[in-house]
Amino acid sequence: MKEVIRRLYEFLVYIRICKPQIVVRIDGGICSQMHQYLLGFTFKKKGFVVKYDLTWFNDYGMDMINKDVRNFDLLKAFPKLDFDRVSPFILFLYRHFYNYQGHYPQSCDIDWINLVPPRLMSGYYADPEYLYSRLFQEVFKLDLSVLDEVDFSLYEEIDFSSSAAIHVRRGDIASKTIGRYGTPTPLNYFANSIDYLTKEKGVRCLYFFSDDKKYLTEQLIPFLKLKENNTYENKYRIIQNGADKGYVDMILMSKCEHIITSKGSLGKYAALLNLKKRRTVVVCSDDNQTFMLNLEQVEKVTIQP
Repeated sequence: MKEVIRRLYEFLVYIRICKPQIVVRIDGGICSQMHQYLLGFTFKKKGFVVKYDLTWFNDYGMDMINKDVRNFDLLKAFPKLDFDRVSPFILFLYRHFYNYQGHYPQSCDIDWINLVPPRLMSGYYADPEYLYSRLFQEVFKLDLSVLDEVDFSLYEEIDFSSSAAIHVRRGDIASKTIGRYGTPTPLNYFANSIDYLTKEKGVRCLYFFSDDKKYLTEQLIPFLKLKENNTYENKYRIIQNGADKGYVDMILMSKCEHIITSKGSLGKYAALLNLKKRRTVVVCSDDNQTFMLNLEQVEKVTIQP
């Protein structure tokens, strides 16, 4: 029966009653969603019909350790994106006959850019650098109307020229993971990074963003010996948004001139959102996912723990 349905569909495509599609499966947090949307956008630029599959958020919708929720936040952060969902019938058909599974980081091939419809793109894929040097800036535009009153006031408060965002991702990568992330970013890395930005860039205001406030207050802040108007002559503030509002943290971080990243993409994507001026982005020496920062507008600084 399935084979009959496939042949009927291909016949309808052949006689141009149906248009073949590129269907992109979207999952994970806000950065994964942005990455996957960019994949679809590259195909749309070629003139293909592109649709998106959101069923992961109904079927699963959690992080890698089933601790924190992962909502579909892409259109909350960027409500003006051109976005079409795939129909249930096409999704059923493509899952059975036209699936193309990505295996990044085990495979770093970028052969997916040569795909033609009909095709379902599921899994993860290696990125060509032009996605970030050109398409990222074209697609993702800041829209401050998505912030509530409290977060908008905070965005307005941040002084671009003397501020640093410190992204401390914990959650499902708080312990060693196999694959993309490796070992968690150590405490010494954050201390060394703040020292660097204070001495070399004159940073005076620190904004901490994390999915684990307890880790900040009980481990990182005491380790840094930060106090109000304190050790590094820096003022600091812990932002209270939770793991379910990562897109808000990303927008707020984008207002800072300097960004200290941890493993994962949130701090890096925040750096790419607002490139009106050259900015400094600090990365850990064992972080192997920093290629998107190889841009003229970004000074990428590698810090040893």
